[in-house]
Amino acid sequence: MTTADIEARGWRFKGHAEDPFWRWVASWARAMRRPSDLGFSDEGFIRPPVVYRQHVVDATRPPEDRLFDVVAAGLQEEREEARRTLPDRCEKAADLLRDADSAVAWCQLNPEGDLLTDLIDGAVQVTGSQSPDEQEEALLAFSRGEIRVLVTKPAIGAWGMNWQHCHRTTYFPSHSYEQFYQSVRRFDRFGQEREVTVDVVTTEGSRKALANLQRKAKAADRMHDALVAHMTDAQGVASSETYDQDVRVPVWMS
Repeated sequence: MTTADIEARGWRFKGHAEDPFWRWVASWARAMRRPSDLGFSDEGFIRPPVVYRQHVVDATRPPEDRLFDVVAAGLQEEREEARRTLPDRCEKAADLLRDADSAVAWCQLNPEGDLLTDLIDGAVQVTGSQSPDEQEEALLAFSRGEIRVLVTKPAIGAWGMNWQHCHRTTYFPSHSYEQFYQSVRRFDRFGQEREVTVDVVTTEGSRKALANLQRKAKAADRMHDALVAHMTDAQGVASSETYDQDVRVPVWMS
């Protein structure tokens, strides 16, 4: 549930003194991205920064019945935009990863993955049509540094992998913030020693999807900061073990 959802229901993160309910909730809630969120030192846990670079690619083929690109309206137009600009976006992504010693090229469509694999030297693709053993072998080979560039979808490789050895990635934005967050966190992890560079490749017609993704990212950060603030405040709530009434044992227990 986001902050917007909470506000839509008429709830508010009020001060604990005036709203005992939120004070109680915050007293057992736990949210953290770094040790300092729980009151500990961040020493030894400060990760290198993540640099986001945005690339808006000009399509070589204009939309049908139009003289120039316009922002896609609705999912149908966005799908058409993605297919029409597929070669332009893949060529840009391949060019960005040309000098990378290790990288992941995230894709959303099967044709994107196929073209990226053809364009990028040393690229190996992991697809949904492969067997679990084939997928596991390729993912582990990349983890060991035996594959220079891995090409796959977020739905396949964006969860559970520790790729601190890699610090370069390209991404074609969709409306899923969860996929984007998890994709970046494969590299932005404790143990990463280099600055992580995320190249977001999009087109003029797909600006709405990118803007929606950025809006969700900012909302998630605000919600986390609010959770940590209320959680930290609740840690100062004094507990009491003073009881001013005698214990009354039920008759049937006498």
